[in-house]
Amino acid sequence: MEVRACSGCRRLFNYLAGEVLCPECKKKQETKFQEVRNYIDEHENVTMKQVSEDCEVTMSQIENWIREERLHVEDEENAYFYCENCGKTVHSGRYCSMCKRQLLNELGDALGMNKVQKRKKRKKDTPRMRFIRR
Repeated sequence: MEVRACSGCRRLFNYLAGEVLCPECKKKQETKFQEVRNYIDEHENVTMKQVSEDCEVTMSQIENWIREERLHVEDEENAYFYCENCGKTVHSGRYCSMCKRQLLNELGDALGMNKVQKRKKRKKDTPRMRFIRR
């Protein structure tokens, strides 16, 4: 465990993992996220700028939620988020669906999860019919 200063309020706290936010600031941020989500549900076709102004949230925070796949950009023309691997436009997250699939396959190959290791059967283990002579 490590002691760090919260990036939101500058108070010291025991840091475990993830964003450098104390539990209180994380709770406030989650409350703000729920407010933004409710606002988006109530107002169709709203822009990021409108959400930012009406909910008093920074544009960078909204972008973080989109990159974390907590929010989704619906409008094809206004999707200015790009795949970090190939550069295609994405509506949510860091990678397009093809690059996600490719990265998961490569990770699975590296961990040996995609290859089913077939065990060589011995002749004695194979089921076969046997006849009993009397």
